Amino acid sequence: MVGGRSNAKSTGKGNIMTIAFMEYRDEFKYQLYVRKTKDNPNRFLKVQISIYPTEWIHTHFIQLTPDGVLYLKHGYAWNGANVVPDTDSILRASLIHDALYQLIRNGYLGMEHREEADKIFRKICLEDGMWGWYAWTTYQAVRKGGKGSASRDSIRKIRRAPKKVEVFNQSDTDWGESWE
Repeated sequence: MVGGRSNAKSTGKGNIMTIAFMEYRDEFKYQLYVRKTKDNPNRFLKVQISIYPTEWIHTHFIQLTPDGVLYLKHGYAWNGANVVPDTDSILRASLIHDALYQLIRNGYLGMEHREEADKIFRKICLEDGMWGWYAWTTYQAVRKGGKGSASRDSIRKIRRAPKKVEVFNQSDTDWGESWE
């Protein structure tokens, strides 16, 4: 109830609008942009990796197949590198590494996959032009300091704005796939 009335009301189209708090996480710096094409209408980034789960893992933004194909959906958010500057040679590696750590942190992959996730990070840094000694140094940093980030205890709290806002169901809009 808001002001003595129900917090749900009609929008005039037969749809329901509710009043709710806006909630968010403040841990992300980047958001993946994948162009919609004829060959990729669902806008996924596809990467072959060396982690092979026993079953298909499917979350809202991440999929990992038993044959080691990682799909990251357009809009996936990640925080980039934590200890070193975000350079062109580390951004793709940090994207994939953060997605794998998220799968570990949320229990889709076991902690035994953390070392391989770190090796994938180093490999991608090298593929993207990072100097060998720097790739080795950043790899050592994630090996020594990354365990906490893969831990379930590292899930950040959801923050809440102080005032309530109007919230509509997605079906209330005509945005469809064209909205970015």
